[in-house]
Amino acid sequence: TVHRLSIKDKSLIMSANDYQLGMDNSPEPFFDGILLLTACSFTLLVGIIIGYYVEVLFRKQALYSQSAPTAAKSDTIQGLWVDGVESVEGTATSRGSSTFLKEQYINRGTQLGIMSGSKELTTKPSKVPKHIAVIMDGNRRFGRQKHGNALQGHWAGGQTLVDMIQWCKEDGVQVLTVYAFSTENWSREPLEVQTLMAIFAKYADSFRTEALTHNVKVNVLTTDGEKLPESVVLAVQQLQTATVHCTSLVLNICLSYGARGEIVNACKTISAQVLTGAVNVGDINEQLISAALSTHDCPDPDILIRTSGEYRLSNFLLWQMAYTEMFFVDKMWPQLTKQDFRTILHTYASQRSRRFGF
Repeated sequence: TVHRLSIKDKSLIMSANDYQLGMDNSPEPFFDGILLLTACSFTLLVGIIIGYYVEVLFRKQALYSQSAPTAAKSDTIQGLWVDGVESVEGTATSRGSSTFLKEQYINRGTQLGIMSGSKELTTKPSKVPKHIAVIMDGNRRFGRQKHGNALQGHWAGGQTLVDMIQWCKEDGVQVLTVYAFSTENWSREPLEVQTLMAIFAKYADSFRTEALTHNVKVNVLTTDGEKLPESVVLAVQQLQTATVHCTSLVLNICLSYGARGEIVNACKTISAQVLTGAVNVGDINEQLISAALSTHDCPDPDILIRTSGEYRLSNFLLWQMAYTEMFFVDKMWPQLTKQDFRTILHTYASQRSRRFGF
């Protein structure tokens, strides 16, 4: 480089030729080229990395789009969570929670949330399940979050049950079995249990009109009925008697029910038959046990739907659900919509193949 300390000091001023020679011999252009090449290489590498991850993202999006039922056309990118938005009859409304329909095929079942911006599935599924079982979970949480009162959630859940009965009828489902109150629920606070029993009694009385209007036969299944208060027992008896001749849909309400207790009761029934000589021990088989269960006059469930994002059977129809397809919905029971129901049925029809062990 040229260092000019003083213009007056001619001895320190390089001539034009010396300056040109100095530039030709300077190592800086070489290093500048190295730096430029390094910068270009780094930029190219960053571009390749970004392009790779963009390609991966679009591949994932395409896979999610391919896995959705053909009848469900979404207005949004499928496979991404949308916070605080829920689709109700094709319109988006704020709910303050993650509400996108996500399908994950995992050993414990299919996890479902709700798809934002989706159009309602208006077409009936190609394959309709005969029997749907539902664990109506999340009523208390919904009541606290929505109304500041857990009990309000149970009333809202009752309306969702009425809605689902209509959805089942529209699509040709024959049996709907719902988990209303388990034998384990008796361990809750006494005041809460008493209030729930009062709600059940009033609901059973008012639901009788709905059941008759929709031609729905109601069965109340219990494995520990001695704990039920008299008001509930009376309301249940009246409900069952009034709807015994209805034929459009069978509604099984599991009340004070536990699947293990049901199996124990079946064993006791068969043991009594063995003691009286009506049944030989060698004749005991799966069919005999199934016949001793409370659901003996219904086919086994084709689909289980559990709401609130929990992944448990919670002692519900353990014997009957040996080959049931399971759907876990990331919404509380009162939030379930007709679109959610139709999406589950379309997924069952188009993407599930029940092999029964074969």
